[in-house]
Amino acid sequence: MSEPNYEEGNRLAMFPPVQPLKPRVLIVDDNVDAADSLYILLSFTGYEARVAHCGSEAVELCRGFHADVALINLGFPDTVDLQLAALLRRQLGQDALFVAVTGWADEASRNRARDAGFAHCLVKPLDFDSLETLLRVPGPLPFE
Repeated sequence: MSEPNYEEGNRLAMFPPVQPLKPRVLIVDDNVDAADSLYILLSFTGYEARVAHCGSEAVELCRGFHADVALINLGFPDTVDLQLAALLRRQLGQDALFVAVTGWADEASRNRARDAGFAHCLVKPLDFDSLETLLRVPGPLPFE
């Protein structure tokens, strides 16, 4: 058995770089195709994600899955989405990042999301690169 080469430049090569942990993501959207497609993309790129297709399912899911990020569709039929965000914030804690996802691009929708405590508001169809930027940056960013 040969000795490891500890010469400058080689000594760190034997230790692979540690990848930062990716946040756990909760997707809450009544559009099954959109939610499931986003789940597949997130899972394929290494994120641990869960999907809820209604508000009550999201609340139940959070009892066993502590998400770091909640992507919540605005405009749910079974719960008021802004109330859902408040319920989930109590379950997930103040450190969780809440992102509103909506089909409406108007300023009123963005203001409604901001007032409800969402850190960001993304418009459908989601740009996955923009979403990944939000997921990679630790801590809150200015509202977008």
